[in-house]
Formats: sequence, C-alpha cells, structure tokens
Amino acid sequence: MKVVALSVDSPDGHARWEKAIAETEGLALNFPVIADTDRTVSALYDMVPPDNDPSEIVRRVHVIDPDKRIRLMRTYPPATAYNFEAILRAVEGLQLADARLLDAKLSGTFSNVTISSVLH
Repeated sequence: MKVVALSVDSPDGHARWEKAIAETEGLALNFPVIADTDRTVSALYDMVPPDNDPSEIVRRVHVIDPDKRIRLMRTYPPATAYNFEAILRAVEGLQLADARLLDAKLSGTFSNVTISSVLH
C-alpha cells in the first residue's frame, strides 16, 4: 500500500501544512503531497463536490487498488481529522477479502463462498 495526499492547495500551502503538523504534533509527513491546483485529478475521482465553496476544507479518503478501481471512499467533516488506523484496518479487510475470494476461485469452491465466510 502506498499513501499519497492530493490537495487543491499550492505547494506553498503544503509546506505551511507540513510545518504546522511538525510544530503541533511533533510529526513529519512520510508520504508525498501532490498539488492539484487545477483540480484535474480531484475531478476525475470525484474528490471535491461540484458545489463546494473553494474556501471550505474537504477531507476525503479514497482507497484505489492496483487495477485503479476505487474500493473505499470516506468523507470527513472539515472540523474533524481522519483516523489513519481505521483506514489501515479497512485496507487490511479489503486485502483479506480479496485473498479469500482468490483462494476460493483457485480451489474451485467459489460457489460455497458467502459474505460471512469472506469476512471471517
């Protein structure tokens, strides 16, 4: 899994954000932040609502698999931060479900796979 942040802010805005995180949390970002100032990528993945006020923060998390399929989308209110541990648990759940479905397909027992067997 790779973490990448996409922001419609400028690179200068990203630098200020990274500095604020370092000062308030004592942490450094260990993933790239991509500037999407013209909103090309965010429009392709429907990351910013079309009626969004440009001055309002939008926090969305997308999990995109290697086949470029969106597997998970979460939206967080501007006043809240997202919980990265919850995102990691969701990714692990997707990976586990994928592995169990693949095992079932390879063994020829796919017809016996149920939602509960994939999740347990």
